[in-house]
Order: sequence, then C-alpha cells, then structure tokens
Amino acid sequence: MRTRIWSTQSWSKQLSCTSIFIIMTGVLLVTTITSCQVSLAKRPQVSASLRGSSSSVDRQVIAARRAGLKRYKSRRQVLKAIKQGRLKRVRPNHYLELANVSYPYAHPKLHTLLNRLARLYYQHCRTRLVVTSLTRPINEQPRNGSKRSVHPAGIAADLRVPPYVCRKWLRSTLLSWEKQGVIEATREKRPPHFHLVAIPNRLSRTKVAQLKASSPKKLRKKASRRLKKRPKKYTRKLKKSRQTRTSRKAKTYRVKRGDSIWRLSRRWQVSEKAIKRLNSLKSSHIELGQILRVPVQG
Repeated sequence: MRTRIWSTQSWSKQLSCTSIFIIMTGVLLVTTITSCQVSLAKRPQVSASLRGSSSSVDRQVIAARRAGLKRYKSRRQVLKAIKQGRLKRVRPNHYLELANVSYPYAHPKLHTLLNRLARLYYQHCRTRLVVTSLTRPINEQPRNGSKRSVHPAGIAADLRVPPYVCRKWLRSTLLSWEKQGVIEATREKRPPHFHLVAIPNRLSRTKVAQLKASSPKKLRKKASRRLKKRPKKYTRKLKKSRQTRTSRKAKTYRVKRGDSIWRLSRRWQVSEKAIKRLNSLKSSHIELGQILRVPVQG
C-alpha cells in the first residue's frame, strides 16, 4: 500500500484557496445587506388615510396583542371582564350620545379618548357625537364584519357619519390623530360609519389631554393653497361669482326633516336653479342640518 505524503506547499495552497473563498462570500453578504438597507430606507412611508386595508387591520390586531388584550367570545366573557374592571361603562352625557349600543362598555383608554373627541366635536358642531357600536363578542358579530375585528377586544368604536361641515371636521381630526400614531380609523360604507380603534400602548391621560382638533383655520389655509395653484382666469371667475352672490339679498335657512329644494322653492317663490347657484350645488341633494342661503325677492 502506497502512502500519500502531503507537502507543506500543497497545504498552503489549499488554505489560501479556502481563505479567498471565505473573504469573497463575506464581501457578497455585506453588499447584499447594505443594498437591502438602502431599499428599505427608500421605501415611502405609509400615509394616514381613512381607506380600509389589510395593513390597517394588521396594525389594529398588533396593537391589541401588544396591550395583552384578548377577544371575548361570548356574552359571559364580556360580563366577566366588566366585573373584573377591564371594561369601563360609556355613559351618554352632554357631548356624547349612544344609539342602539348592545354593550355600552369599552377599554378605559378608549373611554377617555371618546370623551375627549366628543368634547372637541361639540365645541365645533354644537351637537353630540353619536356612537353606534362598542364592545361586541365574537358570536354576536355581524355577517359583513371582519373575522379579525378588534371590537371583541373592547378597543374599537363605530361613529355615526355626521352631516355636512361636521363630517369634514371629524375626518380631518381622525386623520391628524392617526398620523400621531394614537388611533387607527377607517371610513366604512356598509353601513356608513367611521370605525375608530384606540392604540392602548401609545395612549395615556396626558397624551389624550394634549390631543387637539384640526381647527377650521387649517382647512381654510388648505383651500387658499388650492386656489393659488389654480390659473388666473379661474380665480377671476370665482371672485366675480362671489361678488354677485354677496350683492344679492339672501337669508340663511337650516334644512329640517322632510325638506327639499323643490319645497323650498315653492315656499319662497324662487326657482330651484337660483337656490342651486346661490349655494353652489351641483345636484338637488341636501342634507339634514345643512345651512342654505335662500334668495329673497326685491
């Protein structure tokens, strides 16, 4: 049997090859990691919006898990949580109204958040904020509800869609709070309502007290910015139309239940087109509580 004797030169060659291979793999790993980091940095941040999506549902579920909250499966579990003090009763007051709420209980942090939002809403609209749903167990979820809904955890609330200007205010405030990372909000269509979810780990009493509403001045600034971007011909037309509107004699009227533009035109003996022009309405659709300017003859 011949024995193969390895020389020092062969060993050195083999070691040099392996070292070169290890260095090359290390360089490739470093380059791939840096490229991944750059791609992640270049990704645009998710902007706050009220459109429902799977990512917003994921954030809601993660918030409930981080807070250590469980989803209540039945009425018995909800009553047990109430006795243990994990859910706090939401009572109607001067600022807040409950409409057909089966379980008027919520997580303590959602309770404080709703009271804060209702006070700000009343300051702006002079009407109460209407809550249509709070905590719901899993076996009492509606058919069109999501299986991953956080209503059974007690950190979600449904708000009735308010009419006219109050809707814009509520939408802008929810968007501003969502940008701060305090809530998750979506605008649902069937049935129409605002879905509000409080994130417990990011909320405290001081944080809730510091939350502010988006003032109407900001909305005016946004409108003025849009006007600046428009061409000069368009702005001239707008100014002329505003001058003609202000020069006409008109009185204000708040829309009541059962009103329509046809009935108002008959009541004040004015054409429907005149009411639409004065209020810049594209259609004959008006909402309850909307303030209209009615032209007066003479």
